[in-house]
Amino acid sequence: MSIPTLAPYTMPTQTIPNKVDWTPEAPRAALLIHDMQDYFLDKYDVQAAPIPDLLDNISRLRAQCDLAGIPVFYTAQPIDQAPADRALLNDFWGPGLTAPQYHARQGITARLAPR
Repeated sequence: MSIPTLAPYTMPTQTIPNKVDWTPEAPRAALLIHDMQDYFLDKYDVQAAPIPDLLDNISRLRAQCDLAGIPVFYTAQPIDQAPADRALLNDFWGPGLTAPQYHARQGITARLAPR
């Protein structure tokens, strides 16, 4: 079993109220861009909502982090991961990133690729 194709949907715009009363400090902050690999994005129509808005939002966040000197980190599923290492991921999502088109840049979408 692999991840099914997902139907377009509108990007949520409602914000969640802050639960803490502190202000983030740039020298102590980092941005994590999580699993923004073509493999996952390709489960959507990348021209339809929410993907264009999602990529725009992440791009803006990354640009603001660059201006503030905040480091940017990425997570990415490994390419051709051994079944024993995938463990329960196999049961839920199948073998993962096995197709060659996902091997470049660990498959991170070009627009957000690490610099």
